[in-house]
Amino acid sequence: MPDLNKIIFRRPNDLPAVKFMRSDVPRAAVPAARGKYYESLAPDTLNVEERARLFVERYLCNIVAPELMYEPFNRGCFDVDPPRLSLDSGSYLCAWAKYRESLPLMRLMCGSDAGLEIDSAWARHILMCIGDDGLFYVPLVGRPYESIKAYPWLSLENAEFYTNLFIGQGRLLGALSIYYAMTGDETWNRTARAIVDRLNQLAIRMDGVAFFPQFYYTPGVRVSEMQIRKSISEWERLKAKGRSSEFAGATQGEIEENTALWQTWIAVGLAQYYKVSHYEPARELAYGIVNYLRRVRYVEDWSSHTHCVTLGIHAMLELAQATGDVELAEYARKSYEFAKSGERMVALPRIGYFVNFTTPEGAEGCTIGDMTALAVKLAQMGMGDQYWEDVDRYARNCLTEIQRTTPEHAAGVFEKLREREKPPETPVAYYELADQLAERMVGSFSSHYYPNDLFASTYFDSCCSGNCSRALYYVWESIVRRDNGRLKVNLLLNRTSPWADIDSHVPHAGRVDIKIKKPVGSLQVRMNDWIEKDKVKCAVNGRPLPYTWQGAYLTTGPLKPRDEIVLSFPIRERSETLESFGFRFDTVFRGNDCMSMEPKGEFYALYQRDHYRQPVRFVKVKRFASENAVDY
Repeated sequence: MPDLNKIIFRRPNDLPAVKFMRSDVPRAAVPAARGKYYESLAPDTLNVEERARLFVERYLCNIVAPELMYEPFNRGCFDVDPPRLSLDSGSYLCAWAKYRESLPLMRLMCGSDAGLEIDSAWARHILMCIGDDGLFYVPLVGRPYESIKAYPWLSLENAEFYTNLFIGQGRLLGALSIYYAMTGDETWNRTARAIVDRLNQLAIRMDGVAFFPQFYYTPGVRVSEMQIRKSISEWERLKAKGRSSEFAGATQGEIEENTALWQTWIAVGLAQYYKVSHYEPARELAYGIVNYLRRVRYVEDWSSHTHCVTLGIHAMLELAQATGDVELAEYARKSYEFAKSGERMVALPRIGYFVNFTTPEGAEGCTIGDMTALAVKLAQMGMGDQYWEDVDRYARNCLTEIQRTTPEHAAGVFEKLREREKPPETPVAYYELADQLAERMVGSFSSHYYPNDLFASTYFDSCCSGNCSRALYYVWESIVRRDNGRLKVNLLLNRTSPWADIDSHVPHAGRVDIKIKKPVGSLQVRMNDWIEKDKVKCAVNGRPLPYTWQGAYLTTGPLKPRDEIVLSFPIRERSETLESFGFRFDTVFRGNDCMSMEPKGEFYALYQRDHYRQPVRFVKVKRFASENAVDY
């Protein structure tokens, strides 16, 4: 494993220290997972708790610079020799923005206490970057690798700080929501409220919609009267046409003119914050932005790439869930279903592969994170039991298959790229990280992949690892829930909880063991679509246990601590051909797990799962029963 004590950032002698907006900040509580640890044997099948541990201990702890308050390295450069990660403009706006949101969630899942100094530093860092107007500002002094060329529309000459509204504030509101929910510390609530208040000052409102005409600011800058008049005029033109593609410049790119796209992150964060605070200005602004997205048909026209549109759907579902808005949830559901349908874009829903193209293109890692989140939200809101089936398919296939679990996942790709491209050896700059890179990338997620290949291009950005890790939490939190004495198991995946431990033998065998830890009035277990319901057997402590069916849920009577329930059912392999707009693969499934896929990919073939055909193997795991998981 990489040496965590090794210095990975050496500050040049002439480089000043990073200058933050403030140095005197209040002490605030740091989110911490509470629960019980113990070791036990568990089936060596998909365990999202262990995937979260990989993300924290093998990846996140190894790609941050302690000398810079644990700033994470961001963009990957794999077409150079040696391959490397770099500190750059995305370190603050992609990596940090999403990692500070997912890190406390990962700790809730696995209970890892590795690198706790990161959590403390990141909490303090948030407060040090808050300006007098309440917004989060990126420092430029001491960070010359923050490339202003990335933002040609933003004048940063002589500037010491700048901010953006979408990820800089939108994703920060998501993180602050978690911080507040886990700690109850009013510092985080006040910080989030100040962001919401400032966003409300900057937004343009008319005709029941709210939107931002400008997304990048330096401290003290306001939207000019000319900009407001121009934006209102543009809105009137757009409203007359009723099409988002006109306003977006008919582009799928993330450019400043693609105005509808940039609103989505903000709306997601506002809705998440409203859910934990019930702060009315957050709800009102979120609805204004969502109304804007609906009026310009952003999630209907699909005029951005998949991740950007699914962000819009996510914003709608977050707001619908927080407010109980059934009509908005149904509007979002239809857009999700359109993405799954494959009518106008690549869609392989059996494994969770979606691309907004009609040619065989690579998928962005963020997309499977988004689609998993959407399926979870739809299922939680009672929009259809079939969405649990979607979650199971996504989690067992694309979501976890594109997570690097061994150094070979990166090393093999690096070697093939070196053979094919023959790049010249390039010196490693002080703001780049090349040391033991394949080892450091264990736990990360692919940013660009094909259905059959972990690697589709040299693109690597930390945003995808942030999105996919957060999706792991959505899956984990949904596996089992306890409500009014009833224990409900929605997914046949391994899970540790205060109420019961679930050990899944799937797909090795059709068997799930549930060990009851607290009294339950009834147990409900959802059986997947592929399971033959009339062949399910249920036993408790070795004796047959009577049950009934409530839809897809096997339902028992009361159970007491130390009861051990065994559910068994046949599991068989079946061949399927997956096709969509130029993609065609011959696959074998065992339950919802894809066992093999032909043809295989060029760089690192996915779905090499012959081991699932062997008898299940048990491994010793460190389990953590979280007592303060958040409803996120």
